Formats: sequence, structure tokens, C-alpha cells
Amino acid sequence: MPGGTPRDLLPQMLVRQSVLHPLRTLLVWAAILLVTGVGIASLEIDSTTDSVLDREDPAWDFYQASQARFGGDEIIVVALEGAQPYAASTAWRAFP
Repeated sequence: MPGGTPRDLLPQMLVRQSVLHPLRTLLVWAAILLVTGVGIASLEIDSTTDSVLDREDPAWDFYQASQARFGGDEIIVVALEGAQPYAASTAWRAFP
């Protein structure tokens, strides 16, 4: 093909149109940003265990009972870095 393979034609056409019509290109990008910005603003991330468990499963009742008995299921992750991260002395320096 004269302009390259069919796979190359779309990027070439987009670059050509962007160079020939910079204002139109900026307007298209502004519209894309506006549409995606509205979607991202309304995005809600739920990382709780409740959001991934099946409430119809018998394990759900066990989970609820364990929360009632022991409290929430929040965890804290601590990363220790050093020559011997698992040594007690490293932990004592991190948590005096």
C-alpha cells in the first residue's frame, strides 16, 4: 500500500489531521477530558472485604459473626527495609 500497511494508516491519518487542524485537535482532546473527567469524578472505589464477598454464601454469615465478635477486618501493612529486615533489632528500631 502507498501509505504503509493498513495498521499504519490510522496513526498517520491522525497525525496528519492533528498537524493540519491544531485547534480542532485541542477541542477534541478537551471534549475527551471533559467526558472522562465527569466519569472519574463519580468513580467510587470500595476496597472493603464486604464488597467482594457473596452475601448468599454461608461464609458470609461466618464473616459477619467474626466481625461482631472480634471487631473490624482492617489491617496494617508495614514494610521494613534493611540488611536483615526480619531481625528483631530492625523491628525494635522501627517501633521503639
